[in-house]
Amino acid sequence: METAIEVDSTFVPAFVNLADLLRAQGRDAEGERLLRQAIGSNDENGVARHALGLTLVRQGRTEEALVELRGATVADPQHPRFAYVYGVALHGDGQVDAAITFLEESLAANPYDLTILTALLSFNRDSGDLVEAVRYAEMWVELAPNDPQAARELAGLRGR
Repeated sequence: METAIEVDSTFVPAFVNLADLLRAQGRDAEGERLLRQAIGSNDENGVARHALGLTLVRQGRTEEALVELRGATVADPQHPRFAYVYGVALHGDGQVDAAITFLEESLAANPYDLTILTALLSFNRDSGDLVEAVRYAEMWVELAPNDPQAARELAGLRGR
């Protein structure tokens, strides 16, 4: 991986993979420096910004992490995983309404993404908005009619 970086300092996957290896070795600070270097070459790379955001989350630097996770969604708006992670991070930071609003926008752009859909269901259910939770459960059943978990979730919500 280091050779790949030496050969092409704009090859972001090499930076991300090396940072992940460093993470596995408990060397997140070194990984952070690599990811910042990758972003320095291309600040519109969603993969590097997402990886940096996750690194910052692990370090407990939530405010900085949210900036990078949001940056990943801006750099790569068609990547639903980035949107999901940013929404979960907002929710985990206590920004429930912002998380729901962001994920609703993301679901509109990615209407078949079950991860975003089930996060919205969960966030609405947990915040007490059962009408919205049922709506998302119905969408889930519509998208995955043979999924027994979707059917159980919908039945449970309707039973409340």
